[in-house]
Amino acid sequence: MQVPPHGRAALAGFALAVALSSGMASPVHAQADDLYRAQTGRWLIAAPNGQPGCIVTLDADRTIGGRVIRGVESCAQSLPLIANAAAWDLGEGVVLRDATRKTVATFNEDDTAILTDRRQNLLMVPAVRGVDRLPHAEAVFGRWEIRRPGGAPMCLVTFTERTSQPGQDTRALTLASGCDSAIARLKLASWRIEGPHLVLYGPDGESLGFALTAEGFAKRKAEGGRPLLMQRAR
Repeated sequence: MQVPPHGRAALAGFALAVALSSGMASPVHAQADDLYRAQTGRWLIAAPNGQPGCIVTLDADRTIGGRVIRGVESCAQSLPLIANAAAWDLGEGVVLRDATRKTVATFNEDDTAILTDRRQNLLMVPAVRGVDRLPHAEAVFGRWEIRRPGGAPMCLVTFTERTSQPGQDTRALTLASGCDSAIARLKLASWRIEGPHLVLYGPDGESLGFALTAEGFAKRKAEGGRPLLMQRAR
């Protein structure tokens, strides 16, 4: 089973604890470095309410209080608490610490493998160029076109505010007549926001997931198959 980069924190924290308690110096340090490197890169930290967040970079280089974190100055306006971070570390997730080594935030995996600080209601997801916030339902309502990159529209989708069924946490959607068979066969009828993703559902377990981009949404790579884009209908 391949663990996605944004879903490695809990595994990394557990493996790191095992490694550091094994008493084998050189291999342990090498293994620990590998665990840290698995979390390095650019990350978007934002609340799931559609408000702007900020992008930080986790480096594997050591510093006081853990490993080097860069770009926190970009958080000064949107997330001032995160702007205090001076280092990051692995514990029970990804831990951000200030210059006094006090914990600023702790991001643990939720049941969808998304890194979440529940106390502050913040998510940490791999950064996408041109994206400074997480998708939010109110920004999705309305008509969108699904197409292949550079191609003509394949399907017109309307995302509504009403719930798909009483007691469900999904909202209803409608597909216009004449949708391409690749979309129509899924019988998509509901949708919801799942962290950084917009997921469309059919009645028989089918689903189609999209990730937010600067131009709209793009089908998640984990879905496989040919790429799809979804953009606001004009």
